[in-house]
Amino acid sequence: MGESMNRHFFRELANENPRLLQKMMQFNAPEARAPHLPEGKLWEAVARHADLVALLDRTRTVSHSPQAPVYWGFTKEPHRLAFLSTDEIDRLGRIVAAAVYAEELAKTVDRANVLAVKAFLGSDLYGYALTRGRFQIGALRQSLVGLFPDGTLAERLAWMARLSVQTVRAAWPQELQAKTQEAFDALTWPQLPFEVAIDDGVRRQLWYFMKKIILREFDQKWARYFG
Repeated sequence: MGESMNRHFFRELANENPRLLQKMMQFNAPEARAPHLPEGKLWEAVARHADLVALLDRTRTVSHSPQAPVYWGFTKEPHRLAFLSTDEIDRLGRIVAAAVYAEELAKTVDRANVLAVKAFLGSDLYGYALTRGRFQIGALRQSLVGLFPDGTLAERLAWMARLSVQTVRAAWPQELQAKTQEAFDALTWPQLPFEVAIDDGVRRQLWYFMKKIILREFDQKWARYFG
């Protein structure tokens, strides 16, 4: 059944962050059963939230296929990127790429190149790169900006978008990768021109930057899952 539910974490969510608990249930419904709930205070905590009870009833009554990937171990925040839709993943990757190449974007004056990068980023993220992005990324830029020495700026932006999301996702458990494969396969970014190795230190920095982006540049509803 994938990674088992940490009961202490489950209890804390029921009392302190029921929206995150609800998101976890929705992530696994309708093909998965909810984990077994012990009697007593834990159930009482969940029962105070009618929408959680409804979700529990729904997930416990559907049939569960052994082939259906199930994952409950969202104690680690980077795994919660799995909650994002394909469109939200796409936006996150493009924001990372915009920040990484912000200095190059600021120096690009050729009209054809500007139009190409705007076609990939959109005007809003192009503006983000030239204002907030170049400052938000900090020292992480130096670890990423030279990874793709060749290609047009638009190509490097697209490769960086894919690499950033791929790098964080590569550290996920196999069950979670399997459950989110469809959403990631739907991304339209080009494949990387060659394999890129990212060490764990840079991976952690990249995740913290992604979290900063989610909290500052995404809808405020996401703060309840990553705050």
